[in-house]
Amino acid sequence: MRTGCETTRFPHMRGLLLATTENSRTRKRFCGVQWDDNLKYAIDTYILIIKETNMEAKLRRADIVILASAHNPSIMAPQWLKDKSLIVEEPTQFVHTPDFSLFESESFLLVVDNQRMQITVKKQDNRSVESLANIASNYLKLLPHIPYKALGLNFVWSIEVDDGKELPKIELNINKSDLMSVFEGREIECGGIIYARKEPYMLKVVIELRGEDVIVHNFNYNYELEGMSVEDIVKLVNNFLTMKEDSSSIVKGLYSIGEK
Repeated sequence: MRTGCETTRFPHMRGLLLATTENSRTRKRFCGVQWDDNLKYAIDTYILIIKETNMEAKLRRADIVILASAHNPSIMAPQWLKDKSLIVEEPTQFVHTPDFSLFESESFLLVVDNQRMQITVKKQDNRSVESLANIASNYLKLLPHIPYKALGLNFVWSIEVDDGKELPKIELNINKSDLMSVFEGREIECGGIIYARKEPYMLKVVIELRGEDVIVHNFNYNYELEGMSVEDIVKLVNNFLTMKEDSSSIVKGLYSIGEK
């Protein structure tokens, strides 16, 4: 049975997160200090205890989501994307309706409906990630009249261990009570959700176990856009590579591992 444990946003509940493996030395991390003194965490106490093992971090996915009052999916034809120098690659898959469009090429996946546009890069090298940001920023410049509502800069990182090694085990205590004992007699796998605010964004990190040798970290940097100019929104999008490095440093800071 797979169980996800969420760190609470209520100030009267104090969260204690523990991660352990079987070998090497143990270190304590007080996340509010280690990550950034300016971050305002949604939980009071959050301690990560790690016994080091041989792990590596991999970027699995990167995408940009733009919410708006009125996207126009009907214009997202392959020729329009090429003419506007957004995506010049030929489509491998294409769906085009007045209310929904999907364009997939060798390097990108673009999905648009009336309120949501998501652009995903299918390669995770820095050049491809930068190209993704350029597509999003050029789209915004082409259509400055659309009322944009929110922006999501999203990254999925995984950590993996070698065969035969154990992943860190995550446990959650609330008010010094052992939450795991509530589920006595059940097989428990515990993840977590972390909220961290740093102007101008709210960061949400979802940590989940995937099988016996992978932990997945979903990063969502969420920006509220109402009242902002397109020029200012473009500046946020152009920070995409910077936020990729920020998410990488958080993952590596949690586990003291290298990036592959």
